Amino acid sequence: MRDEEAKRLIQSARALARDRLADLAKRWDREATFPTESIKAVSENGLLGLPISTSYGGLGADLPLVCRILEEIGAGCVSTSLVLVMHWISLFYLGDWCEQPGEVADADLLQQLRVRVFNDVVKNGALLTNCYGEPGSGANVFLPFTQARSIKGGWVVTGKKFGTSAKEAQYIQFHASIPEGEHA
Repeated sequence: MRDEEAKRLIQSARALARDRLADLAKRWDREATFPTESIKAVSENGLLGLPISTSYGGLGADLPLVCRILEEIGAGCVSTSLVLVMHWISLFYLGDWCEQPGEVADADLLQQLRVRVFNDVVKNGALLTNCYGEPGSGANVFLPFTQARSIKGGWVVTGKKFGTSAKEAQYIQFHASIPEGEHA
């Protein structure tokens, strides 16, 4: 992404935070509710797909730019920036963060999932979140109590997870352990 485009995105996020989100934030805090209108405003400004690669229709922002945009959005509404953190982390997990050699058992399936989800985010404003918390886990996402067991045509998942924006999200990611000998 060129410097001019990055500067334009930062200025746009700053204006959005100042002109719309700051007033809405007071209501979210007072009512202790999810910032639905703020997320819609972020989506209308094209920012939900910020870290999605341009090859999938996103803006292709790198992590430093994502952090700058979060800073600007957070200046207007901290709740909105927290939802964006969860959303963008989920996008990173689905995108670049799962590109580790040997970690993707079915690259074609992953590619199909990326195309579907990234398109839904960019075109329809779909929201992702991750539910990593488990009762008694101490927030250790790498040693989950939740288990996934392969069955014909899919998976059976057992366990309890919780997340702050799960009710509002169209896609939810979570970690689960897979019994020895099973494959993802």
